[in-house]
Amino acid sequence: MRAGLGGARLAMATTIVLAMGGPGSPEGAPLALSHARSGCASMLSGYMGRSDVLDKAIAKFSMAYADQNEKDHAALERAVRSGKVKAVFEEAK
Repeated sequence: MRAGLGGARLAMATTIVLAMGGPGSPEGAPLALSHARSGCASMLSGYMGRSDVLDKAIAKFSMAYADQNEKDHAALERAVRSGKVKAVFEEAK
C-alpha cells in the first residue's frame, strides 16, 4: 500500500457507512470497511444499490474535502510567509 491511501480508504468507507444509514446500520460498517480495503468495484456496487444516496454522499464529502484542502494550503502559505515554516522552493526549469 502506498503512503496516504489508508486515510482515503477510511474516508471513503466512512462515506459509504453514512450513506447506508450510519454506523448503526448492521450491514453498513463491516461491508464498507472491508470492501473499501479490497477495492472490488463489483462487490461495492452490489450492496450499494441503485439509489443516488451514495453519489450524493460522495459529492458532499468531495466538496468538503476540497474546501478543507484550500484552507490548509492557505494556512501553510501564511505560515511560510510569517517564517513559522521554512519552505524550500525549486527554480523553474
